[in-house]
Amino acid sequence: MIIKFNFFMMLVFFSALLQASIGKGIDLNELDGVKQWYKSYTSGDSPSVSPIEFLKKCTVFYKELSQDACVTEGYTIEEHTERVIARFEYFKKSVQLPPQVQKKDFVLFLSLHDIGKSLAKKQAAEGLYNTECNQKRLELMYSRRMLKSVAHNIGVDPKTVKILSRLLHSDTIGEYLKELYPDKSAYLLIVRDALKCNLEPDVFFKLHVLFHKVDAGSYPTLKDLFDDDSLEYNQATQSKIITIHKIFEINSKNKNLVFEKWKNLFVDMDEYNKLSAKKINCKKNFGEKYWKDNDYLALDEQSENLSAKINDALKELGETFYQLRLTAYYSKNYADIKWILQLLQDNKSVVEDYSNGELSGLQYDLSEFKRIVDERDISGFHGANSGVLIGLIKTSATLYPTGTLTKLGITPLSGELEIGAAQDGVNVYNISGSTPDFLSTSCSYADSYHVTLKGLVENINKYMGNIKWRRSSDPSLKEQNTIDLFTDQKKDTGQYYQYMDEYCLNLMEGTNRLAFTIKQLTALSSEHSQLLSDLRTLLENDLKQFRRFQETAYYTKQMPKELGGTRGNSYYSYHYLGYCNGLEKCIEHINKPSSIVSKREMEILAKPFPVLFATSLPWQKHQYGDEINFAGQLTLGKEVTYVFVPKENIEYVQQWVEANVPGKKKPKIMEIESLKKEYFPEEDK
Repeated sequence: MIIKFNFFMMLVFFSALLQASIGKGIDLNELDGVKQWYKSYTSGDSPSVSPIEFLKKCTVFYKELSQDACVTEGYTIEEHTERVIARFEYFKKSVQLPPQVQKKDFVLFLSLHDIGKSLAKKQAAEGLYNTECNQKRLELMYSRRMLKSVAHNIGVDPKTVKILSRLLHSDTIGEYLKELYPDKSAYLLIVRDALKCNLEPDVFFKLHVLFHKVDAGSYPTLKDLFDDDSLEYNQATQSKIITIHKIFEINSKNKNLVFEKWKNLFVDMDEYNKLSAKKINCKKNFGEKYWKDNDYLALDEQSENLSAKINDALKELGETFYQLRLTAYYSKNYADIKWILQLLQDNKSVVEDYSNGELSGLQYDLSEFKRIVDERDISGFHGANSGVLIGLIKTSATLYPTGTLTKLGITPLSGELEIGAAQDGVNVYNISGSTPDFLSTSCSYADSYHVTLKGLVENINKYMGNIKWRRSSDPSLKEQNTIDLFTDQKKDTGQYYQYMDEYCLNLMEGTNRLAFTIKQLTALSSEHSQLLSDLRTLLENDLKQFRRFQETAYYTKQMPKELGGTRGNSYYSYHYLGYCNGLEKCIEHINKPSSIVSKREMEILAKPFPVLFATSLPWQKHQYGDEINFAGQLTLGKEVTYVFVPKENIEYVQQWVEANVPGKKKPKIMEIESLKKEYFPEEDK
């Protein structure tokens, strides 16, 4: 433990020393030219002089601007920056900036937005933060610090500096367009950054989009995101941006609009309840033949239409409420959200008479949110084992969904990794958890899924045995047997499809887990090439067999027309396609093995222990009863305020947090035993 402690402390000391030097190497006398440029900048329509030549008179910037920008085009930082500034200057006539940011402020910001790249690259090369995710964080941090130093010393308004430096806290728009996380996560990050610099979220969003347009648009390789020779995105890119923008339209400013929707909803519910009462009277009057009565049929049709309308409204309002909760969470302004609780209370009788799962789930969300607001309490937990710490070293101490980790090239070494992590699974874009009422669910995840070399090899051997056994029952035979079971019914019955679908679902679940098993095995060892070669042969043969099945089988011909089928409903083809995609993914992982984990990371895996991450971030209900979802990401020290581990591991995790959680805010490390005593007191008796 002492050796680990010394290593951690050395890492913290080196990082702190390097960070402290950023900005201090600037000779203020060398900034006179930049200061003069700032005073004389003209905001007219014609392009103005670039500040780059003046920045180069400063020794520090002269050196940094000449460094490699680490981009496909091979630009230096100066070359890329000049292209970005030129793009902004060319289109500045049509650009609208918030009142707090003048055009000269934005040009200064652009001139320094990548200035920290070479420092970040140097530190990553020394092996301290050797992942793309961490290098990006360091780039932003060093650029941010140099921007602040220059801006403050040439007289830029401190409020403006705060806004511009906040743009360099995350590459939210760029990463969203790369599909690293969904629109809700991008919205959440924009709200967080906007409120940190006292700017309205929708205004900050537009500023962030402008930054991305001038930055990304300067790269020839990213031209396909934009219309030709334009600052505007193309239709496909713009549709993604519009998706987030619509979320910003629903906030506390639109309280009256949302309020009216709720009122209309209660009116419709009340009407539905009255229709239901009339239907009951019809049944009484006509006895067993009520379904032939024209009045009853008319009432039934009205109530069905009204029910569909109510369900659509509930879904929309549930989504709206989630977005409002996120805004309230980051602004700490809960007053704008509590009125919904009061509105529900005022219409209690209508709500109670209307029986609906969507509504009851929403009521639970509301009551849970009230508890969190009133008590400033924990909203939920995410359970994992200590293998998660390896991934967190590579992600700047941020928990990401499995879909994001995969796109970042990071192999998860903790978690279930089955149906939720499958294509379009809930964990592709969400982190699962549980409320305090269902803490046992998160505890079970924390106590399970330990990754060991022996266990991975056993799982692969078991899977290979299952494939060999299934040879006696290939998909075509399975389908024929299924058809024979329903010879007395039409082939397109739901029973037939359900039977075949369950067969493909089971295959898909197993293959998805196998894909992660292969990634984990290749990350832990390079000594199982023969085992993986044998597995690849089996998988390739299985894939060929299922592809032949796709061409001839009745089941797969029910796929949508765009996938080669004969009908529009894709439901019955989803699991079949998921299995085939899973096979291809497994083969790809064998052909492109993961990077081997380091000796230090192997030490973390050698002695696993449970870890519970606690947050007060608002959540959405999971499709499964006792689980919830957190959209996007949870950063330790920000959204994650507590980390619970066994007593004997507290010191180790505290040292880990000091070394790997950036910034001043750190999560509090607490005993998992005390948490269990609070929620499961009967187990101590």
